[in-house]
Amino acid sequence: MRTLADTIEDALVRVDVEAHAEFGADESQWQPGELRAYFERLDAARFDPEAVA
Repeated sequence: MRTLADTIEDALVRVDVEAHAEFGADESQWQPGELRAYFERLDAARFDPEAVA
C-alpha cells in the first residue's frame, strides 16, 4: 500500500531527474532562473505530488 509520503518522494525524484535532464547535471552551473524554477517545481511537488505524475 502506497502512502502519501511515497507519492511525494516519487514526485520529488521525478522533478529532480527532469530538472537535471533539462538544465544539466552540474547544479553549480545552473543559472538563477533555472535554480528558481527547480525549487518552485520541488515545492509544487510537495503540495500536489499528483501534478508531476
